[in-house]
Amino acid sequence: MKKFVVLFLIAAFVSLNAFAAESGTLSLSGSISPTLSVVVAAFGTANTTLDLTTTPSGTGTKVGTATFTTNRPSWKIYVTSTNSSKLNGDVGGEFLAYTFSIGTLSVDETLAATDTTPISMTAKAAGVAYDLLIKYTGSSTLAAATYTDTVTITVSAT
Repeated sequence: MKKFVVLFLIAAFVSLNAFAAESGTLSLSGSISPTLSVVVAAFGTANTTLDLTTTPSGTGTKVGTATFTTNRPSWKIYVTSTNSSKLNGDVGGEFLAYTFSIGTLSVDETLAATDTTPISMTAKAAGVAYDLLIKYTGSSTLAAATYTDTVTITVSAT
């Protein structure tokens, strides 16, 4: 009987190993494409109806908004001005200098045609909008003319 029990235990152990499950692996992977964009919008007609004879009060005149969207943890904002932060008159060569602000990111900056000191961002942005403001000292002695400049806001990955 002892032999029978021993043989039974051996057979049971062998049969368990024979039915043991095999293992396998499954790799999982996914990716998210990077996004990085800026949408610049005028604030009504404020950007084209500036009163250049009076000085704006407070933080300046709101001329638009810039809305940033990115899933990148670090990125840069470049801001340039065609006329290097000057509203140039279309007659007489006169101009009105101004400073530019992007909310609290960049305050009262004098812009250049090439931005060599971009704003470095270190967080993702999900449609975050910032006011665009300009400040200048109004002048009633400027020649009658239309005064213009173009500001460009560009974003890039770091």
